Amino acid sequence: MTVKTEHFEYSQAKPIWELMRLSAKGQAAIKRKQEQYLPIPNGLMQITNVPMRNKMYEAYLMRSEYPNIVQDSIKTAVGLIGKQEPEIDLPPQLGDMLENATADGFGLKQLFYRVCADVVLLGRKVLLVDVDSNSRPYIATYEPENLINWQTRLVDGRQDLSLVVLTEQRKKDNQDRFTHETETVYRVLSLDENGYCKSELLNEQGLPLSLGMDESGGEVYEAYYKDSVGNNLTYIPIVVTGSTDNTVDIDIIPLQAMAYAALKYYQLSADYFQELHHTAHPQPYIIGMDEDVVPKITGAYATWTLPENASVGYLEITGTGIEAKRQAMKDQRNIANESGAKVMDASTQESG
Repeated sequence: MTVKTEHFEYSQAKPIWELMRLSAKGQAAIKRKQEQYLPIPNGLMQITNVPMRNKMYEAYLMRSEYPNIVQDSIKTAVGLIGKQEPEIDLPPQLGDMLENATADGFGLKQLFYRVCADVVLLGRKVLLVDVDSNSRPYIATYEPENLINWQTRLVDGRQDLSLVVLTEQRKKDNQDRFTHETETVYRVLSLDENGYCKSELLNEQGLPLSLGMDESGGEVYEAYYKDSVGNNLTYIPIVVTGSTDNTVDIDIIPLQAMAYAALKYYQLSADYFQELHHTAHPQPYIIGMDEDVVPKITGAYATWTLPENASVGYLEITGTGIEAKRQAMKDQRNIANESGAKVMDASTQESG
């Protein structure tokens, strides 16, 4: 096992989180994934001319429609949550956190709304309590995708975290100031053999990285978390907020059913609009004419002069299944709307 080892629950949830992220971004983000969410039809797979097949798939993809209902539902959910003013009661020594609580300078109210939005979309948010260089406390937020591994153990009759591995993105050394290229580092929080919480920073090879300098000017590779009076912490100061509770186990995602229904609608819509296109644009054919003189232009204003005994016609699809596809799309949209309504309805368990 290495520092990059993933918890089995994390590995299972990762593709679902990816779908939820893309659903929240909307149609353009979903379509950029192409075959991942909209497979190439079997008929197109039979075409050996790859450039032609790609162009036909691009047209198929362009006609499809992904409804932005997940995106709209998040806005609605956050709007409803925003109607309830959070009650915050802080001791005087923590009063500054009301307006400056996070690593990026937001207050506790803004943090609350951000956590709620992520829990609605992903069912999870990770909060790490830390102190800055001036010994002022703040809350560092991590996305669900950043918490890749964890372990628990029994401490005083309760299950406490004993290991947490978080990924962070750091700008590469010796890069110019305009680049966005980063590398992944791993922040490891664990309880040592004495039960004290220590922090390490490792690279992808598992080698330690410096956490800073000590008072004598030496590099520090391990740091222990301490409480307000200087004692070592005997727990890892992380809270994992979930959709049902605050345990480290991955909870259900409130809008997951909506995202699945929207995805099915998207796939059905591709076939539906493809068939509509073909019914409106029948394929002309000519029998009894040399290939080199076959008319190249079709349309309402094109005139064809055919030789004697030649015949012309159109290949049209009847569109028998179009109505069934339209009804199936409607059903999927209703399923999505119903699942969203359960999340928003304050009288249901899902709205918790």
